[in-house]
Amino acid sequence: MRLRGALVLSLVTLSLPAALANTITINGLGDVLATNAVCTLREAIINANNNAATWPDCAAGSGADVINLPAGTITTGERLDGRPGHARMLLAPPEA
Repeated sequence: MRLRGALVLSLVTLSLPAALANTITINGLGDVLATNAVCTLREAIINANNNAATWPDCAAGSGADVINLPAGTITTGERLDGRPGHARMLLAPPEA
């Protein structure tokens, strides 16, 4: 009986599709939610959390996404978790 349960579980596990991750590339340093051909950090995080293209300026989220950040400084108007306050992020280009 235990063997049959393990076999059924194995077959079900094999038939499930693997969650694929997507790469979302930010091309703006602002903190704007707008459809304006600029993908901001806030829009990228929303898309990654929603596993969708909620903000069409950024690629859709899908699973455990990777967000590529540009070099520069991003100062948010409010915290990324929705609580009061703001954050400032200094981003350096990747080392060669």
